Amino acid sequence: MGGQIQRCAELHWEDFQRGGAAGILCRLIPHLLGDVVFLWGCNLLAHFINAYLVDDSFSQAQAIRSYAKFVMGIAVSTLTYPFLLVGDLMAVNNLGLQAGLPRYSPVFKSWIHDWKYLSVQGQLFRGSSLLFRRVSSGSCFALE
Repeated sequence: MGGQIQRCAELHWEDFQRGGAAGILCRLIPHLLGDVVFLWGCNLLAHFINAYLVDDSFSQAQAIRSYAKFVMGIAVSTLTYPFLLVGDLMAVNNLGLQAGLPRYSPVFKSWIHDWKYLSVQGQLFRGSSLLFRRVSSGSCFALE
């Protein structure tokens, strides 16, 4: 495991030398956007529920308030999942790892290009469900 981490760090360093800080930021932006939208959305919705929808006269008001943020976290994570997926794909895209090279994945110019490609393929939510897997009919996977 240590060799893989070291190799990945070397690849990221090579990427930094080729693209500079812009190359690293291009890979971080979708993750940062996803995290900011998640935190903002979760807190905003939980506050809205706790302040305006839950009445203090209701006997279970305290229990509902305590679970509001947890439930909103699940709901908002569903919406922000594509940002995390795109960020993960951009992290390995064209770095020299086999999973990010053309036979297994196209080379993307930017995270927006990656987003559009996944959207057209119907793959923006792939891997987001614990129980069901989404695979579009046009997908083809290389097996060895």
